[in-house]
Amino acid sequence: MEEKLRTRKRKSSNEVLIGLEQREDFIGFFKNLILHRERHNNTCLNYDLALRYVIHFVDGKELPFKKVNSEWLMSFKTYLESAGSFKNKSTLSTTSAATYFRIVHSVVREAVGCKRIEAAAVNFSSVWHRADASTHPLSAHELQKLAQAECRHPVVKKAFLFSALTGIQWQELESFRWEHIIVDEQGQSIVDLADQIEPRQFPLSDQAWELLGAKEESQGSVFGKLQWNTYLYVTLNKWAISAGILRTLTFQTARVTFAHLLYNQNVPVEIISELLGHKNVKSTVRMINVQSSPAA
Repeated sequence: MEEKLRTRKRKSSNEVLIGLEQREDFIGFFKNLILHRERHNNTCLNYDLALRYVIHFVDGKELPFKKVNSEWLMSFKTYLESAGSFKNKSTLSTTSAATYFRIVHSVVREAVGCKRIEAAAVNFSSVWHRADASTHPLSAHELQKLAQAECRHPVVKKAFLFSALTGIQWQELESFRWEHIIVDEQGQSIVDLADQIEPRQFPLSDQAWELLGAKEESQGSVFGKLQWNTYLYVTLNKWAISAGILRTLTFQTARVTFAHLLYNQNVPVEIISELLGHKNVKSTVRMINVQSSPAA
């Protein structure tokens, strides 16, 4: 009896959503879901913020239902991992990013229930499994395999490996310019991220410098017009497959790998935290303890 009532309630909710005036895209559906919640006196602050991140992710453009699938959800999750907060100049906390992802995840479920999105387009259990896998570090051996494998778009390979060697996050890679690399009095190359959300300076290793190659100009973007989207996500993971790495990669994987490699070399957590730009060493501890045993 209780199950029938829950089913009837869910069906009634879906009918209300279908009946609302809406744009024929996912963003319009999302807005109407918020209106529906407000009419029933439900808290919508986090829903409003989650929608803002979706709109920002698609550059304010329409988001057809047919484009919302498992790959899109994973791309959106990766974007949240390095997105800036609308409330201040810092990046989103892990908790906030997870909250907004769960909300969008639930809205996609609603859209599937209303038959706006094909059920076969989204494997919800797979999305959660792959999301967890992307936060596990690569071993030094796996990183070497990636370095040796060819990537359809070399700039994606270069940016990912550079992140794994420096700990620079995706948002910083997008805006990383040659001007961010300076040379000190001793001739040491220094990465100067004073203008970033997490300001810091750190030495650039010879390996990372060689990876960048000779610069054609003294100014300008190092990695060109990198923009996180489904296409880049697919490119990254096809490259991983070609290297024999059969699990999901995101640019957060590279950053976590950087932290673990240093930790395995007995670098103090406090120093790793400074290199990552973490304001609180607890964030670094959580990152290093993503898995119980260190990467080989």
